[in-house]
Amino acid sequence: WRTHLTNARAARKPARARRGGREQSQLAAALPAGPGPGATAAAGRNQQARPAVAAVSAPVEKQFANGVRVLVQEVRGAPMVATRVLWAGGARAEVASQAGWSALLARTWAARCADGELGDAIHAIAGTVEGTSGRTSFGLRGEFLQRSWAEALPLWLRCLQLDPVDDEHVQRARRVQLDKLAAAARDPASTAFAAFAQHRFGLHPFARSIHGEAAGLNGADSAALRGF
Repeated sequence: WRTHLTNARAARKPARARRGGREQSQLAAALPAGPGPGATAAAGRNQQARPAVAAVSAPVEKQFANGVRVLVQEVRGAPMVATRVLWAGGARAEVASQAGWSALLARTWAARCADGELGDAIHAIAGTVEGTSGRTSFGLRGEFLQRSWAEALPLWLRCLQLDPVDDEHVQRARRVQLDKLAAAARDPASTAFAAFAQHRFGLHPFARSIHGEAAGLNGADSAALRGF
């Protein structure tokens, strides 16, 4: 029976080979002609155009005597330099009458950086400085082109040394923040999230919006923010 099975398999092989040959011929006839030199060159260009995977270094940390902690992480080949300066605070550090003051302070500070000669110099090198505020921190963030970082660093340090508030910029930032509150009140998703936060956190500061409330914002002027 083994001899019979071997002979049967051998008899089927030529038939399979003939069928395979016909299928390959039909497939070759249906396909276009093979790529010429132009297609090969285009494929080479596509391979060369693929961006290289950025190499990310391990974070480097330095603690200064005044308590400032600096973290630096390099992404080799990245076109941008992103900076953050943060302080502990945010909504967690606010009482009900000061709700939204952290966001207002950060927004006012960023507006000061974007104004006048300093703001013109930052815009000239395509940089941006914005305020940032959350539930546990607030501060400034800046983004600059990597090729302009040597020019950007002194400007960034000047932002950090500015008096963060004055009456004109506080009023301007307050109007922006009140507009955000009004827009959130009209947005169903924001309203649902606010209701969930109030149900989840109750009297805890996390129940409040990081943008605060109109009553608290209207009571914030430059002197009050400096004391805050």
